[in-house]
Amino acid sequence: MSNNQEWIIKCKITCRSANVIYYLKCINCNTSYIGKTNNLRLRMNNHISSCKSGMSDNIFDNHVFNCLVTDTEPLFKIYAMIRLNDVNKLLEYEHYFHQKGYDTMNRTI
Repeated sequence: MSNNQEWIIKCKITCRSANVIYYLKCINCNTSYIGKTNNLRLRMNNHISSCKSGMSDNIFDNHVFNCLVTDTEPLFKIYAMIRLNDVNKLLEYEHYFHQKGYDTMNRTI
C-alpha cells in the first residue's frame, strides 16, 4: 500500500459488497487511487471498461488508459479496504484516506 502502510481487513468483502472503500494500483507504474462505491462489482466493471476505452471523467481510469503498454488484463490491482454499514460514512472515510495521502492521485492538503 502507499506510505508503507499495511491494512488488516477485519470484515468480509466480496464482489457483491456494498458501501466499500477501495484502493486501486496501476499495474504498470503503481500509481494509486482510493474510491468509494455502493456496488463493488458494478464499480470495478466500470473502471475496467473506462480504463480500456479512455472515455472517462475519472482521473485514475484516464491514467491507466494512458499508462498501459498493453490492454491485457489485469489493468490494475484491486484492494477492498472497508465495508461500512452506513452509506453516509463513505464520503467521510474516503476524505480521511485522501487527507492522509494514502493514494497518489487524490491528495488533500
